[in-house]
Amino acid sequence: MGQVLYGTLVGTVTDPQQGSVVGAIVSVKNNATGYTVGVKTTDRGTYEIKNIPPGVYDVKISAPGFVVFEAKDIPIEANNIARLDAPLKLG
Repeated sequence: MGQVLYGTLVGTVTDPQQGSVVGAIVSVKNNATGYTVGVKTTDRGTYEIKNIPPGVYDVKISAPGFVVFEAKDIPIEANNIARLDAPLKLG
C-alpha cells in the first residue's frame, strides 16, 4: 500500500440558531503555492474537501444573508483529517 500524500478538511456550517446552512461556499487557499479548491455544503450543512496537498491554508465560507467566515493558517497534513466548523453570523 502506498502512502497517502494528501489531507482532508471537514466541517459543519451553522446559522446562529444552530441550523444547517445549505449550499454555503467553502473555499481553501494556500497562499504559498496558490492552490485553491472549493465545495458547497450539503443538505445537512456539512462539507468535505479531500486530496488537499499538505500546507497551511486560509479558509473562507460564504452564504447569502450571512457575514463571510474566515479562518487563517489552518494546517492540512498528509494522512490526516482536519476539522473546521463555521458558525455564521447574520449579515
